[in-house]
Amino acid sequence: MNYLDILQDREVMAILTQIDIFNQNKPKHYGIIHTIGTIKYAKILSKCFEMSDREYDLLLIACALHNLGHLNGGSLHAQTGAEMARAYLKKHNFSVKDINVICSAIASHTGRRGDNFYDTVSACMILADKMDFGADRIKDELASTSTEFEICNKITYVDALRNGDVLELLLGGKDVNWDAFVATATYSKLYRCFETVCKKYGYKFIVRVTDKN
Repeated sequence: MNYLDILQDREVMAILTQIDIFNQNKPKHYGIIHTIGTIKYAKILSKCFEMSDREYDLLLIACALHNLGHLNGGSLHAQTGAEMARAYLKKHNFSVKDINVICSAIASHTGRRGDNFYDTVSACMILADKMDFGADRIKDELASTSTEFEICNKITYVDALRNGDVLELLLGGKDVNWDAFVATATYSKLYRCFETVCKKYGYKFIVRVTDKN
């Protein structure tokens, strides 16, 4: 079973759909759209880190399952999501070793504990989740509820590139007030996670604004 099988699983899709319904009045997507976005960024990040094929597969599975805990609310969703994922993976005969890697990544994906960054799968999971903050995740009809969401809704290009020992986070979008974005909690959380991961993996880290949309 791979991440595509999981995204086609009725049980998982039913939970993600319910999460979208539960959060329909919130300005961010937390279910299907965010899950797909996180997978997209995990694929980008996997090229920046030295990962085995198995680690790559486990990373994408972790991304597919990482937000299941939002079914029970957002405050403890990482921990409850890891528990839900563990039960699901056991049922589908994953090995104990693989389950532990996946569930560790899910449990730590908020990025609040620095020791979680030592595991490559967890590190990429954390960063991929943070990279999915822009226009694709913000609901147009609710974007104006705060300046921060309004700025994020204009960010249409997010990428990460590794050049030697430098990891670049690339951000782009039309008419984005970048000075205002740097002052937001979203940028602070994103920068802090990238900086911590890069430090522990021996990379230099820079953020570069690009005119590419």
